[in-house]
Amino acid sequence: MSKKKVVLHFFGPILFATLTLGCAGTPQMTKGFLPVEEVARFSEMEKSTISFSPQSFDNTALGNKAQLVHHIEHTGFHLYNAAAFVNPQKGVLVGGAGLRIGTTADGGLNWEELRLSRYANMLHSVALGKEGAFAVGETPFILKSDAELKNWKALPLKTLEGLGEGELTLYKIRFNGDIGFAAGVHSTYGAPQRPLLLKTVDGGVHWDVMATKGLEKDSTAISDISLPHPHTAFIVTQQGLAHKSVDGGSTWETVFTTASPGPPLNSIAFKDGKTGFLGGMGGQLHFTDDGGANWQRPPELKGTGHWNFSDLEYLPNGMLALTTAADDYDERPVFAFATDGNGGGGLHPLLSKQRPSIFFEGDSYDIFPVDTEHLMVVDRNNVYLVNTKNIVPKTNRKENK
Repeated sequence: MSKKKVVLHFFGPILFATLTLGCAGTPQMTKGFLPVEEVARFSEMEKSTISFSPQSFDNTALGNKAQLVHHIEHTGFHLYNAAAFVNPQKGVLVGGAGLRIGTTADGGLNWEELRLSRYANMLHSVALGKEGAFAVGETPFILKSDAELKNWKALPLKTLEGLGEGELTLYKIRFNGDIGFAAGVHSTYGAPQRPLLLKTVDGGVHWDVMATKGLEKDSTAISDISLPHPHTAFIVTQQGLAHKSVDGGSTWETVFTTASPGPPLNSIAFKDGKTGFLGGMGGQLHFTDDGGANWQRPPELKGTGHWNFSDLEYLPNGMLALTTAADDYDERPVFAFATDGNGGGGLHPLLSKQRPSIFFEGDSYDIFPVDTEHLMVVDRNNVYLVNTKNIVPKTNRKENK
């Protein structure tokens, strides 16, 4: 692997976005995205070109080939949190330290890496919109690329109403068509933390702060959001709660709770307005088929009571892909699985190997379905392309009559 680096220094003026009042009197952004080169906070950004030789290996879990498309040696604090791929050749990785973005257009042979910060802050999530990729994390900006996943711009969020003071962290960004949400936490000195939810209705051009009515008792960050329909949304929080909205995020009702505070919930995924899963620390994995009114633990999950279910995503065939995280510094032979998407239970490994030179950290926080036959699995400093066509949907669950 070879790497070329160019350090860029910018000392231009700090630019601010223009605010206008919408018809409802809510401040909205107009032409708010600035080229990252013009943002004073990113004045010491670095650009690098990284060459890599993807490695193909036998995926013994599915009886086909998988591919290591990126790997970092001697990572230190450098790790990946999330990926979003247009196809197996073209995609984005985000993580840290230093608000890192990596893009490839040739299946991992070459990566263009952008480091926006010299500190340890990270990007936590990336999503594909209609006109590019959007990334969020430990920064008061939403970052956006162009359609070719290049030429990144930044939207300053502290110009939005109520966000001028304190620290902003966004853990997840999701889209369903033109509707999108970015979710996290807002912390201000001398006041309790409060969940933070931003919404766009025009594909990410403008963003508004949502009032989060119904979340008053939840004083922790929103970890994940699922958008099965434009007006229906589900969120989970680090307090171990799940909430549902049927009016586009204006109001919320609690649909899942454990002990208070319970183990943090990391991820939630719905394939429609009724059928979905949530997962988190302490082996929490629960299923509903009635829109969150009732939850149950799927069968055949023996031995998973201590697992950290870190990300859940539905596959095109209706199965649920899930990944797990464990920072124990030992190799984990299997860390990514599939299960029946209708709650039938059972865990089927998605990725395993015999080749000693391929090392599974098993500290994974993102799994991304690329298309009907491919899945990206992010594992701290490794990214794997998995061929999923050998996964056969299976159910052990009897439908309610």
